[in-house]
Amino acid sequence: MNRVEEKLNSLFKYRSELDSSEQEVFDILIQYAREVMVTVNV
Repeated sequence: MNRVEEKLNSLFKYRSELDSSEQEVFDILIQYAREVMVTVNV
């Protein structure tokens, strides 16, 4: 799980390049990815 979490966290360097509406979608996708990761116990 740590490896996947590291990959998700590394995506945040790109977040600042997005406008506010894109950042909102980005945040939703990251949250969804974390929920999936926990569900499947990666």
